[in-house]
Amino acid sequence: LFFYSHSNTPLLIFLFLLFAVVSIVGYVYILRRMSNEVSVIQNGLNQISENNLSYRIEDHFQQEDLAKIAHSINSMTERLNHNINLAYYYEIKQRDAQLSELQAKFNPHFLYNSLEMLRSRCQQNGDSASAKLITDMASLFRGLISSRNFIPLTEELSFSRRYLSLFSARY
Repeated sequence: LFFYSHSNTPLLIFLFLLFAVVSIVGYVYILRRMSNEVSVIQNGLNQISENNLSYRIEDHFQQEDLAKIAHSINSMTERLNHNINLAYYYEIKQRDAQLSELQAKFNPHFLYNSLEMLRSRCQQNGDSASAKLITDMASLFRGLISSRNFIPLTEELSFSRRYLSLFSARY
């Protein structure tokens, strides 16, 4: 009876060991597969960390979550690259604006020097009325070119007097 009841025991032990070996092999296979997919993401992050922002991680993964992570990293890299390009564009625009500002400052300086030269010649030739008009015109231009946002009322009134003086000399 004992041998009869234990006659299937070797078969059961064999099946148990076979199931255990298959489970361990399956576990190792899945673990390696996941490890390979994670290493693909790690290699992609290493490429991106070396300022290779055009690198894209392939998102053909067996694990759906890893594919989502890869897609998110690719989207983040695209946005980062876009923002860097925008920052570069705005830096160039800022430098262009600074150059334009420098040129704008140079041109009025030439104008003021020329007007001062004309005023001094008028003064030397005894034409003080023309010298006064040229002085008013130079002051008017300085007020127009000024980049201040707030102008006191006294300066605004002075500007208006000069303008009216030039306007009346015209007629």
